[in-house]
Amino acid sequence: MKILLVGDINVDILGELPRFPFEGEEVELEDSGVRIGGAAFNTAVVLRRHGLTPVLFASVGEDLFGRSVLCKCREIGISTDFIQLKSPITGMVFSLNTQRDRTMFTIRGANKELSEPEKVYDILKECEMLYISSYAFIEGKQKATAYDILSRAKLLKKFAVLSVSFLSIIKNREGIAEILDAFDLVSMNNLEYMELFGHKNPLQVVYGKKALLVTKGRGGADYYSNGERVGLQPDLTSSSRCLTGAGDAFLGGFMAGLVLYSDVRKALQLATGSARDWIMQE
Repeated sequence: MKILLVGDINVDILGELPRFPFEGEEVELEDSGVRIGGAAFNTAVVLRRHGLTPVLFASVGEDLFGRSVLCKCREIGISTDFIQLKSPITGMVFSLNTQRDRTMFTIRGANKELSEPEKVYDILKECEMLYISSYAFIEGKQKATAYDILSRAKLLKKFAVLSVSFLSIIKNREGIAEILDAFDLVSMNNLEYMELFGHKNPLQVVYGKKALLVTKGRGGADYYSNGERVGLQPDLTSSSRCLTGAGDAFLGGFMAGLVLYSDVRKALQLATGSARDWIMQE
């Protein structure tokens, strides 16, 4: 069962620290690391772990990091046929993590250059579901490509999932707000929800068959659809492990649950297990 994913692939440079420093202050990192990441890549990894076939449509740089991405994809069984090589550097994210949360600094690089959406038209016809990261709607050729694929998916009546990012809201608030209704499922964290809707009741945001998934970090998640709320309190971990990518893992598990079981509660259980495993692997 194929799922087409459109979005970013990055190199994540991670740092763990006891607290965020004040401006001009120096704080020593407790741990650090480098790995392949990005919303679309992280979600694809989790889908693959659940036996599905993720098809990544993204772009990386013609550099050492880009080659590392291709090698990593082949290693874990994700096709590289639709990952484009572009001249800008591979996207990078510097993520600083404390026990409570994480703060990210992003260089989008080659991600912005994704083009030629017609290359995945046939895959879109075959897929069970379409995932698009809202990063794809921010700027550059990638923005036009994402709109093209979304329009074609609506014509094909494909189930479409949008993963919202804080950066996309800041850089293209009106555009993100306008496309929400084009998706069957919209996923965001509570900070992103507050930025878009303030204190508005989530049940007033969704209507008809549309669904909203709001993650709250260690606080669990809420699913809203058809005038109902389904809440979940996940058993993650009380340790200070890295949270970077846990939200992507949660959504990947939830999507896998929908495809495999067509049941929201089972999907939420699979999602929390995926997020816990993601955190514990660090």
